[in-house]
Amino acid sequence: MEHCYNVVWADDDVQSLLEDYNSLFERNGINIIPFESAKPAIDYIRANYNLIDGIIVDAKFSRDGEAVQEEGRSFPGLSMFMQELNSLRNEANMPYPCWIFTGYGDLLRDKYDSDDLSGFEDEIIRKGANFEIIKEWVSSMCEKIALTQSKEFKLRQENSKLFELCTETYLGRSMSQTLLNILDCESKNEQIIFTSFRDVLEEMLDLLVRDGIIDNLTAKTAINERISKLEKAYKDRLPQYVVPSLKLLLVSSPLSHPGTQEKEDVQNGVVPFMYETLLITLKNIVPWFKSFIDTERMIKASKDISGETVTPSSEHQVSDTTPIDSRPSESGVLTVSFWSVRLDNGQYARIDKNKAQRSWKPGTPVKVITTKDDKGKLVVKEIIGIGKK
Repeated sequence: MEHCYNVVWADDDVQSLLEDYNSLFERNGINIIPFESAKPAIDYIRANYNLIDGIIVDAKFSRDGEAVQEEGRSFPGLSMFMQELNSLRNEANMPYPCWIFTGYGDLLRDKYDSDDLSGFEDEIIRKGANFEIIKEWVSSMCEKIALTQSKEFKLRQENSKLFELCTETYLGRSMSQTLLNILDCESKNEQIIFTSFRDVLEEMLDLLVRDGIIDNLTAKTAINERISKLEKAYKDRLPQYVVPSLKLLLVSSPLSHPGTQEKEDVQNGVVPFMYETLLITLKNIVPWFKSFIDTERMIKASKDISGETVTPSSEHQVSDTTPIDSRPSESGVLTVSFWSVRLDNGQYARIDKNKAQRSWKPGTPVKVITTKDDKGKLVVKEIIGIGKK
């Protein structure tokens, strides 16, 4: 896609909705950032104001995780967004178009008039609507977001290939701000810019470790050693530009420290286009890197399907002496956002994000032990098998 839009979706049922619609959003260049209640979503938008392009909200969902009565005319999550939308837009100087996606459209129109809902897009999208209607909605969403005129938005869209890595499946959403530091060079000092180059390179190589492409015997900061491991592991299978490009990006390390020869040469104009050189190198290597990761994951997934299972890492091994087969476990598959499991009985169980790993793939079979949290929601108590049922 020629664009990459970040849309926050706040809905207590967002994980199951993404099972149905995430591929549609992805095909249209939309990266969904999911939340199950209003306050965390609003806090995230406020903290990442220059990285958010649109918002989707349910009508009947919680403000901050409390139980919500399905019956009645109470819309706590939506009401919180009604109160906060204008201030969010004014603080960020961003339009933040916001769509309501709900099964309570009639009840909503009965309670609120057009002035009450003036902060939202006119059309309320009905949950369960015909898929063609949903496709038209997503298409119109892209058209609306494309009208955004902020400097940061334009930088992100002009460099959308870079930002495709900024999801939890790859480098993580926080990397978006790091890339903006690089691209918005006029408003950042040299140290921040060159440090950001190194940070991106460091995270790219760390993803290779998390995905098992190279071993984990080196420290995250041991960039040169990790590049050498990649070169050794893949030998003649890497295009000739890959290793030199990664090593060139490593030049950003001495550039971010005072007193180095490289830093002095940049400051004295001896190498006047070092920033431009590193930027074009990054723009070249990132699309290759994403394609490389995707290919390696497909190869690994095909091996899993053919019967070669993934061995669980030590942090996910069974923690007591009871044999796995005799414990009350359930089977399922990881969902699109990898921190929930769709169980074989059709239910969804949440995984603590601190236990999830970005290298996990949607659709991977898992074996888990479940329980219920203090709100009565099904959650994963323990992961006892990744890559097997």
